[in-house]
Amino acid sequence: MSRVEPADLEALLRQTEDLHRAPPLPGDVQVVYAPPAADGGVVEDVLQAAHIDLLVRAGKPGGTETNAVWFGAEVPEELAEKIAVRLIEADVVRRCLGPFSKPDAKLDVIEIGAADQLATQAPLNTMEIMAFDR
Repeated sequence: MSRVEPADLEALLRQTEDLHRAPPLPGDVQVVYAPPAADGGVVEDVLQAAHIDLLVRAGKPGGTETNAVWFGAEVPEELAEKIAVRLIEADVVRRCLGPFSKPDAKLDVIEIGAADQLATQAPLNTMEIMAFDR
């Protein structure tokens, strides 16, 4: 593990403080979530506490816990990062943050969901989310 310099730590703390502010959703961005029964409502609670409007679809009974945040080409990367950080801090494990495989298909959508193939990947931490670059 590499050593973090005090100046880097201070900058990281400032960024983390910014992440705790409720991210404003641009007018056309929609956050979509299909909750699996395994989530127990945690994702909805976290996003509602952050005043993020959420379109909830029918989820799968049982299944893999929520483990990913995907977003479209017109979604500000910072917004997807802030949502992912809030979910990590609520102990909702995140295994993936990234654009849709076809980002032009859902231009202004952030989707919170689960992918079985991601279940064995190591969880992301806040610093990895903040360092994310499309």
